[in-house]
Amino acid sequence: MVKRSLIIIVTAFLLIGGSVMAVNAWMTDDSMYVDETGWAFYAELNEELVQQFSEEDDMYAQALEEKVDYDFADQYGAIEVILTEIRREEGNPHILIGEGHAYFQTNDFIFEIDFDDVQVYQIEGEEGPIRGMSIDGEFTTAEGELDMLSFNTYWSPETEQVHAVGSVGFVTNYGMLAFGDPFVDQDDFSEENLIEFE
Repeated sequence: MVKRSLIIIVTAFLLIGGSVMAVNAWMTDDSMYVDETGWAFYAELNEELVQQFSEEDDMYAQALEEKVDYDFADQYGAIEVILTEIRREEGNPHILIGEGHAYFQTNDFIFEIDFDDVQVYQIEGEEGPIRGMSIDGEFTTAEGELDMLSFNTYWSPETEQVHAVGSVGFVTNYGMLAFGDPFVDQDDFSEENLIEFE
């Protein structure tokens, strides 16, 4: 995967468990990254998956070009997700509630969303816990219009594997994006597989 220097540097300060930490994942040379708190992660665009999605339906390619200024001749980008607040779901040790920010880059276009009251789940992987959550919200497209996005995100604090896949646009006009490499399935996060958060 071709490394690209990203246009912006996002520096965030996390307040988790009483400690403040600077997160600067946009500066990493790694294609995937999870910070040492386990609550901020980063992954580069998966060009092959995006290309595969777009070949399945012409709508996907056209929507990406219009909504996020995607250039199929020179693909690059990244996602960074930062959870700034985590709290426990009362009466359910298998769920945490989070809020924070998600930053996206596709070629030279950068967009972001804030999210809150997002449910975070955790399952046991071969080398430690794997976390997952869904992010939904509004973003401003490259054409200056409000639109929807919806992403499933997965990350492993132990292995620093990250994968995010989702859609930009509404049901009748959307494109598919993917970041990082798939290493877990959505179906793995069934109720019987969930493990408690410490």
